[in-house]
Amino acid sequence: MSSDQTQARRLVHRVVRYTAVATLAAILASRMAAAPIARQSQPREGARTFQSWVNAVTTHVPGELDELATAIAPWSFAELVAVFPELRNRSWTDRSQLIERGLVLHADIAILNRNASGYNLPAGVGNATLLDDGSAVGQMASTVHWDFARRLINEIPERLDRVRIGRSFYRASGAVLQQWGEYPELTLHLAAGRKVLGDDPVLLLYEGTMRQAYAGPRMQRFFDERRRAEEKGPVTMRSLPPGAGGTIPELPPSFPSIRESRSQAERLFRRALSIDPTLSEARIRLAHLLGDGGRHMDAATELRRLTTGQLPRFLDYYASLVTARTSRARGQLDAARAAFEHAATVYPNAPAPRLGLSELTMAQGKPAESLAQLVSFRTDPQDAPSATEPWWWIDRVHEPSADALMSDLRQAAAR
Repeated sequence: MSSDQTQARRLVHRVVRYTAVATLAAILASRMAAAPIARQSQPREGARTFQSWVNAVTTHVPGELDELATAIAPWSFAELVAVFPELRNRSWTDRSQLIERGLVLHADIAILNRNASGYNLPAGVGNATLLDDGSAVGQMASTVHWDFARRLINEIPERLDRVRIGRSFYRASGAVLQQWGEYPELTLHLAAGRKVLGDDPVLLLYEGTMRQAYAGPRMQRFFDERRRAEEKGPVTMRSLPPGAGGTIPELPPSFPSIRESRSQAERLFRRALSIDPTLSEARIRLAHLLGDGGRHMDAATELRRLTTGQLPRFLDYYASLVTARTSRARGQLDAARAAFEHAATVYPNAPAPRLGLSELTMAQGKPAESLAQLVSFRTDPQDAPSATEPWWWIDRVHEPSADALMSDLRQAAAR
């Protein structure tokens, strides 16, 4: 190789090295120049880390959709469960306290971000069918926050704490889901609660109430509709816009008949009463169920077993109407009248007792008195029937109420 060629090659190598160095320098310079801008554009509050979750859990005001709850609300399921490894490194006491407050945070997020047609939150894996008077009108997605809350309970290290906290959470949130008629999520809740608590009488009451609802005419109409639709092929449901009405039933793998639903509900109510014989609501519901099945003697037996003492207003009304219906079916018209009249004093604007009294007096051949019963009470024309008649919500509400149980859950976590 000549000296000229050697010099030329050396020159090329220098040019290449210079170019590479210059290029690398330019890249580094541009990154360094851009770094402050990138840091400035990254909002500190947007970091989805364990520490940001802890900050939200410890400073969230229970019962409010505050800034902390709003910040955690859009987290995905993967981002939520990513807190578990660092959570497990905390001491047992610290971990239990964080989880107890965390359950309130995620329950508040779910409750306060839900309207009649679904959650304004990242979707979970499940769906629910929206009903209007027993007919399917749309679908809604579940939310990851309920699923995460159930998993969070399993991270409580101490068994006694897990049972105590789990009982409060599952009873309160279960009552909320039952009030909404959100049966798919309630079904998952009840199954998860059973793993933590075993057979809890209140959760058995909730499950029995759900099966009792399945035996009702609106749910059976829905089941019949879906059976017929499945015979014609798969059905695609539309999603309702925000704010649309509707209730949400479970869509079981099979559609239980009235008889099957009543049998399941009876078993659950009896199991709840075997654990807690003083659970008056379970006994009233059992009597109602037996009466609806034509077993009026058995219903009367359960009503006689009610614990003595003053019942809460809702249960007093419920028991009075069931007693009146049972007595009327057994031909005990004076007892039926007394029970209907008592129900009318508990909720003066409720139509059901007056209608019962009107029907009773008509059956006794007293048409004038029957008519007088229908006009003897006044209701606000602005009120919808469901606002003045608790019987419309018998399959949704409990005593204590969902609001009372959630208030207790929030207060316990705030201490």
